[in-house]
Amino acid sequence: MRRMYPLLALVVLVPPLGACSSASATRIAVSGTDSACTPTKTDLAAGDITFDFTNSAGDVNSMYVLRPDASVVGTVENVSTGAQRALTVSLVAGDYNLVCQPGQKGDGFRTAIKVTGTGGEAVPEADRAISIIGKNYKFEIPAALSVKKGETIKFVFKNEGTVNHEMEIVDPNRQPIGEVASIAPKAEGAVTITFEQDGIYVMRCILTTDNSKPHDALGMTSQIIVTE
Repeated sequence: MRRMYPLLALVVLVPPLGACSSASATRIAVSGTDSACTPTKTDLAAGDITFDFTNSAGDVNSMYVLRPDASVVGTVENVSTGAQRALTVSLVAGDYNLVCQPGQKGDGFRTAIKVTGTGGEAVPEADRAISIIGKNYKFEIPAALSVKKGETIKFVFKNEGTVNHEMEIVDPNRQPIGEVASIAPKAEGAVTITFEQDGIYVMRCILTTDNSKPHDALGMTSQIIVTE
């Protein structure tokens, strides 16, 4: 889902995917090993939840919280062996997946979690939807993909390639603001994003296949123009 960097980094998307730990948040310990992603509980109450992730794998590891549509709620990445990182997310009632990705390659290991009750921060309602097709190695997008500042867009991403692909969008400052995590061929995912500033945004897939170059280096990248 991400390239490997030497520094430990918490990636924050829009709406904020991984906020600082809240004193009122429910805390759940998660162990990521070479073959599993194991939280201490899988039935959780809606609201702020802090996942205390410990990397017990033999390689650098990442942990993701995913919605059923494969959109990323929050993530901690590049966590060294033996290190611990905290991720706080706001979850409404529903079904989610907790994913650990040892070596930061492949699909990782998933554990289903169920959230019940009231509370949490819902995905904003979209002004419109845009369909994006992913192939080897390119995005097929509408001829003129332009968005107005302040507009909320639901991107529906379908993988019509023969290998896994993802769709990540970064803002003009090259900060990630939304992502459909790695999905298999013929699968579909979605992510809803509010564009809060004008400028040139980049859509990309930075997965690698069989130790090849990242997919964006092979041409799987495109621009989104956001205007006032």
